[in-house]
Amino acid sequence: MGAVDYVLPFRRGSTWKDGQVTDLITLAIGTALNLAGTIVKTVDSSNRPLTLRIVKLSAAVTVAKKCLSFDESTAGYFGRVSAGIATVSGTVAKPLDDEYTNSATLAAYDLVYVVEQGFCKCQAANNASNTATWDMDDPLAVNASGQLRKAQSGEIVIAKSQATAPTASAAAGALCYVHGGLGAIYQA
Repeated sequence: MGAVDYVLPFRRGSTWKDGQVTDLITLAIGTALNLAGTIVKTVDSSNRPLTLRIVKLSAAVTVAKKCLSFDESTAGYFGRVSAGIATVSGTVAKPLDDEYTNSATLAAYDLVYVVEQGFCKCQAANNASNTATWDMDDPLAVNASGQLRKAQSGEIVIAKSQATAPTASAAAGALCYVHGGLGAIYQA
């Protein structure tokens, strides 16, 4: 695939507010809500196709290469507004774009990218906290800490592994391939 000039609403690794001309914008739940849920296409650092979803944060998030879950309690917010780092195992979630710098704080009500489909790095639950270790191409689900682990029957599949599980949850993240859409239920 040749180099493609994709136009994104804001740079990867930054937020919507970072790209605004003025600092006078007050972030609120309604600010730029029209962009939330938008799907954009680009390429990753290896020039592979990457699809991102723009998501509005309902609370501040500290970046840690983890998965964000969606607000399922407010009509029209599912797939558009994040409830924060996933805290329920096996739920619908998407990895935060791996271009964000670990430990950075993303402000409440700002817009960020999650990986809708494509390769990315996401924190893996260490083997001690997995119910099973994983192998190449195993289906992965989110745990209650926003990390990926081998999917169990009945859980929403977020991604598939691209390597065996690390022995510890590395901050750099483990390479995985994120499936498009908002999840499919895994049947063991």
